[in-house]
Amino acid sequence: MLSSLERLKRLKPQPYEKSFKALVVAVGPKITYKNKKGREQTMSFVGLADASTALRAIVYGEDVRENLEEGKSVLVFNFIVRDEYGDISVVLRSNSKVYSTNDIETTDDIRQNAKKMVSGYEQPVQKISSVKHSPVKTKLSVQGRVTQVSFSLFFFNY
Repeated sequence: MLSSLERLKRLKPQPYEKSFKALVVAVGPKITYKNKKGREQTMSFVGLADASTALRAIVYGEDVRENLEEGKSVLVFNFIVRDEYGDISVVLRSNSKVYSTNDIETTDDIRQNAKKMVSGYEQPVQKISSVKHSPVKTKLSVQGRVTQVSFSLFFFNY
């Protein structure tokens, strides 16, 4: 059964064999990283749109990314719906199938929203040590190794 992107946002986060059609609005840069086993992998963020809404896709691997061209409409099978702090994304991996399909109509507003979902990841890479000198709320891409994570909890009595 073909799903709209709006329906995908309401699905439970898990793998799906269903399909959806979308317009590829923006393809972010290829990001290279090392996985837990030390192997070099690639990922990209892609802004998708249809008549109902825009959605971010997280694409792992070169094979799937090759089939996602800006301005082209695609039919996608075998994907994962992921909820990251209330932000729904679709994950495409090596077992995902992406095919070209007939054009999808969407509005300019929805296209702009899809572009925004990718635009934050196009910043030049900086070292972690230089980030503390950046202005507040500046979008950054950082490179480095996390050595410690701490959380502070504040309790207020009223």
